[in-house]
Amino acid sequence: MGRKPFKIPLILTDEEVKKLLSVFNKRYISSHKNYLMCKISLETGMRVSEVINLQVQDIDWNTGKTHIKEGKGKKDRIIYLNSNLLEELRELVERLETGSTGLVFPSRTGEKMDTNNLNRMLKTYGEKSGIEKHFTFHTFRHTYGTKLYKETGDIRIVQKVLGHSDISTTMIYTHLFDEDIQNVMIKNNPYSV
Repeated sequence: MGRKPFKIPLILTDEEVKKLLSVFNKRYISSHKNYLMCKISLETGMRVSEVINLQVQDIDWNTGKTHIKEGKGKKDRIIYLNSNLLEELRELVERLETGSTGLVFPSRTGEKMDTNNLNRMLKTYGEKSGIEKHFTFHTFRHTYGTKLYKETGDIRIVQKVLGHSDISTTMIYTHLFDEDIQNVMIKNNPYSV
């Protein structure tokens, strides 16, 4: 039995991310919440299930250290939120008055958000932003993983941050740079005439 063919994941460019995040009207609480769910996933690589299960108590509001409990495979991990994201989340939590559930991103009724509703929301905002790609929350995870690998060049860091148990899962990010490598090698060929 052969292996599944390798598939390079879809990612958003920096320009597409800016376009997407600019269409949310943060004056409205639900739009503000949607904006921050996208932003936290884009800036940390959190899975959609991790975003909707995130509890106020899982975040150290002084340092940004965030405990992801029972991610995929029931594994816990630690990620860090930068100070800007932390401040924006603090504002949202104060606006939402999260109440008894303790969820950072509760639904209107105070329950856990539904992933189908989130994907519909993304489709709507994707169309508003003019992005022609069909993307999901998982695209945000790939976008973050790609950016992190490009910045660090360290596949083990990417593996740890994304919570992959097997390094081969993380190796997809190394293949995203084949085109970059090709361009650099062709442009810098000292023997080309």
